[in-house]
Amino acid sequence: IEESITNRKLNISEIIKDNGKYFHDYYWDDTYPPGTRYTYSGFNFLIIATILEKITKQRFNQLAHTILINKLQLQNTHLATSLPLAETKYAIGYNFINDVPEITLDDNKFQLRIVNKKYVVGRNPTTHSPQSSFRSNITDLSKVMKMLLNNGVYENTQILNKDSVKLFENPIFKTTTIHRGLGTEINYQLIPGLKMIGHSGNAYGILTHFFYNREENFGIIFIINGLKMLVYEEGGDHLQIEREIPKKIYDRLIKKKESIPTSSTKNLKVLFN
Repeated sequence: IEESITNRKLNISEIIKDNGKYFHDYYWDDTYPPGTRYTYSGFNFLIIATILEKITKQRFNQLAHTILINKLQLQNTHLATSLPLAETKYAIGYNFINDVPEITLDDNKFQLRIVNKKYVVGRNPTTHSPQSSFRSNITDLSKVMKMLLNNGVYENTQILNKDSVKLFENPIFKTTTIHRGLGTEINYQLIPGLKMIGHSGNAYGILTHFFYNREENFGIIFIINGLKMLVYEEGGDHLQIEREIPKKIYDRLIKKKESIPTSSTKNLKVLFN
């Protein structure tokens, strides 16, 4: 709910405690034990952020820089509440409505108006939207992927311990084609026969993919803006283009080991011909 993000005086306990102002039984349905049912939700990240803040006595956006962004030397990654970066480094998203491109404004925009000096640590870290408010680009995301493929190490610095990476890649809930982990998707259909670990996103006219394969030591990241294709694979969770791009890249660049630079539209046409 929006008020949990915008109201700095709100305590997240109002959602958790059974006598809280925003408590609802269906938030805490115990009919299905862990691992038996999947429901899309980012609330677990809010709980984690609250615990982190209470232990460290730091705001979540400060923690993000301390334990991740600075150590990985990410130059274009920040949270929506990390002023002034958030005011100046947004790319403009757009999608097509009836074949007309329209600029989209994401629903975290109002976070830029938050005055952090009034923030109470450990009370309501939903302000920082830890489940969805990181902004980045392909260059920075590639560093994150290299770190994961190297079992938590980036340029001789241990960012995550090996057990944490293993947990990140471990499926918690399984269907016939997709396994769900702790914030991850383990997919065997994007590139048939290969275990691809990562995450995808489709919002505000932007389509993103971040998936890697440990056995063959490669990964694929792409970001598409102004998407017109809205056709999902039959019985699947992904757009057709989300399956076509990884397959093309794997067949041409990984499997055949062809060297095709992709820094221009011309070279991209060569790749997809």
